[in-house]
Amino acid sequence: MAETRRMIEDAVDMADNQETSLRVEMLRSDNRLHGEISASASPYVDTAYVESRTLKDTGHSMQFELRRRQVKHDRRDTLSSGKAASTTTRPNANAADGLAGMEEMVKVLHRSIRSGVNLFMSPSAQRFDSLFTARLSESGLWLPHLLEVIDDHGMVTDSILSGDFVVSAHDDHYFYPLDNDTKAAYRLTYHPVHSIVLHQMAGILLASAAILLVLCAAFWYLIRTILRQKTLDEMKSDFTNNITHELKTPIAVAYAANDALLNFEDASEKTKAYLRISQEQLKQLSGMVEQILSMSMERRKTLVVHLEDVVVAPLMEQLMQLHRLKADKPVVFSLDIEPQTLCIQADRSHLSNMVSNLLDNAIKYSKDEAFVTIRCRKGLIEVTDKGIGIPEAALGHIFEKFYRVPQGNRHDVKGYGLGLYYVKCMMEKHGGRVEAESTEQGTTIRLIWNA
Repeated sequence: MAETRRMIEDAVDMADNQETSLRVEMLRSDNRLHGEISASASPYVDTAYVESRTLKDTGHSMQFELRRRQVKHDRRDTLSSGKAASTTTRPNANAADGLAGMEEMVKVLHRSIRSGVNLFMSPSAQRFDSLFTARLSESGLWLPHLLEVIDDHGMVTDSILSGDFVVSAHDDHYFYPLDNDTKAAYRLTYHPVHSIVLHQMAGILLASAAILLVLCAAFWYLIRTILRQKTLDEMKSDFTNNITHELKTPIAVAYAANDALLNFEDASEKTKAYLRISQEQLKQLSGMVEQILSMSMERRKTLVVHLEDVVVAPLMEQLMQLHRLKADKPVVFSLDIEPQTLCIQADRSHLSNMVSNLLDNAIKYSKDEAFVTIRCRKGLIEVTDKGIGIPEAALGHIFEKFYRVPQGNRHDVKGYGLGLYYVKCMMEKHGGRVEAESTEQGTTIRLIWNA
């Protein structure tokens, strides 16, 4: 706002300077010798005097003399060419005071010269307004206004209305004196600066508001879409979790029944062949359900576990029986629980899945026969096998997603590299951790609950 006011005042001052210069040029053109007109004035301002003026042609220039005789002191001040207004400076004035003094001296000198020019030619409001408007345009400012010329008695002698300006009671006024010795002045009336700035920025503000509305609408649509996608993803995850949990039990029952029929003595060889096919397909189906469950559990970052006191012994017996039926090789389990009534605070379903994954790996990575030891203590479940072991370089990566220990061109053991990653994620949800040790004689995986 202050910058805009300063631009308006500078434009008025510059327009007055240019208008005065144009009048000097016009007076010079009127001189028969085409000389120059010069004027100087004393800095004294008399309060009461009798004035006379004379225009001379010296042959080289055109001069005017203004004689003022004071009523009280009878002193005569003669203004002649070559005299300039003088100023008094303080011996210790600093640079800022000196600069301000120079600016003030320039203004006084300009007004003195303008006062002299006014003696022979009156200012033109029309010319001043054109120069003022042009100056504002150069500064990039559009200012509807009312310009009035006020005489020494405070009467309006001329006025110019610019643009679509309508006078109101809240308008700002700026007075610019025309003479040092009289009250004549330009009076510039314009709307408050803040309304001018807002009017000129109306296009930018409207465009910004439109862009803001578009951005808000796009943001709302994006958030709405994301929320809907999140809801659909949660529904899909819930369905996957539920269906996999529900499928595990019937698959295990069907596998057990199929195994019983396969071992039935009166079954013919043809019947046993079909039963073996069914058993193989049930085994693959059980593995697929486990993998789907692992993947879906891993994707649920906001999964909340439901902790309860789980009695370890019955759970381990059930899992050992299930894996004996599933295994395609002889399996020998050794269960060490102390005390026998040991309970672990965990989510029953996820605890079952974690231990099942460890048992499944222990059996898969054993050679001809699997020997698996399950050791349970307070806050600890440990599964040890006598399988092929894990190289030391790969031991630090086995809990990474989709990581499988490189085995060259061998693909004896199928899998997706998600089992141990799922175990790690679920132990973190339980506030615990998982550790691994391995040698050429086998591997040990520990599930540790923090006290």
